[in-house]
Amino acid sequence: MEMFYKEVLWSFFSRPYYNAAARQKKGIGAKFILALTVITILIFAISFRGEYAELGNIAKKMPAIADSLPVVTFKDGKLSIDKPVPYEIKLLDTATDAPRIVIDTSYKITDLTTLQEKMKKEKILVLITEDTSAVLGSGDELKIRDFKDVKPLTIRHEDWKKMGEALEKWGLTVIVGFMIVFAAAGGFIFNLIATFFSAVVAHILGYMLSARLEFDASMRLAATARLPATVISLAPLLLGLPKIGGAAGWLLWGGYLVFAVMAAGKASAVQPETLG
Repeated sequence: MEMFYKEVLWSFFSRPYYNAAARQKKGIGAKFILALTVITILIFAISFRGEYAELGNIAKKMPAIADSLPVVTFKDGKLSIDKPVPYEIKLLDTATDAPRIVIDTSYKITDLTTLQEKMKKEKILVLITEDTSAVLGSGDELKIRDFKDVKPLTIRHEDWKKMGEALEKWGLTVIVGFMIVFAAAGGFIFNLIATFFSAVVAHILGYMLSARLEFDASMRLAATARLPATVISLAPLLLGLPKIGGAAGWLLWGGYLVFAVMAAGKASAVQPETLG
């Protein structure tokens, strides 16, 4: 493990290490792809710590929110509640711009574009009508579901209260756990694909610079070079600053690929174990 930590450090600056990665090592650099996935998840996790606190605050308020919820009845594909509509539930304190869940059984959805604009303007995260639910997701994507297949059901105050207590106890843990698992699986697949395309570029650079690389060597170089380039570009997030993107991000990525291929093109007798 100590040697791997050294290899991660060498990936930021060591020409002999890149030469050894291309000429002496085997495989496609999977450990660097995995390390990059773990490091990026940690950076994002630390940079989003404020959001975790907000989620924790929401979880603590769930019993109070649940206790105020109306009795909800589904019958013949229709929803009804025991309170006047529109009925709204604010998710964050009492701020006027807080995202909301709105139940309005009198609202009729006639045009999805109009509905999307209404939800964006009024900060509505979920709109529930008599026969349909609309959710405004990431990127303002609208997801619609009707209630025609919902079986007869009544959710009473005591049912809401039990759910609120469960969410207060386990909600944040479940959400964070799901986010970590999803991020790990999705991050590894993304990094594998990104490394492949970076390897294609490295392979072409190898021909241009007379490095004569096998494609698995190009994969190792790409995996190694992407680690420092990605970490440097994301590091500002830890300080609450925007990541290094745009032209600067591309230059950082391209610079490390050129550095890697040029290092691989020069023969070296230095073994990675002797680098210090």
